[in-house]
Amino acid sequence: MYQKIAGLLFITALVLSNGCGTGRYTDIKSVMGDIIDARGRFVADVKQAKTPKEAADAIIALGTEMKKLWPRYEELGKKYPELQNPDSLPLELKQLVDALSITAEQRDAELTNLLMLYPGDPVVQKALASAGSVYK
Repeated sequence: MYQKIAGLLFITALVLSNGCGTGRYTDIKSVMGDIIDARGRFVADVKQAKTPKEAADAIIALGTEMKKLWPRYEELGKKYPELQNPDSLPLELKQLVDALSITAEQRDAELTNLLMLYPGDPVVQKALASAGSVYK
């Protein structure tokens, strides 16, 4: 019985410490989570797009979100230089970094699909150009 209570208390403490905005990396966790969410929405929107306009709208929406998030992400990268070395990442961030990597791959795959579906569409090309400027 004691082990069950101790286990429950440990799990509760773990969830509360990771999920309630406490800890050293709360700010970067928040931004990383927002980036993951934005990329997930983009992938879902692109998969549902039936026209070049809908695809372009999804690209523009991602670009708009990333224009807000990317500068914060870069700023926090400077605040936490230890995040530059993937081998020394704190355990609490490794899962988020892995999720960022996965969503980047998904985003890139969907962008490639869009380029193959609408290779010369001016609306899609314009949206891609505007979204690409986020990372410069």
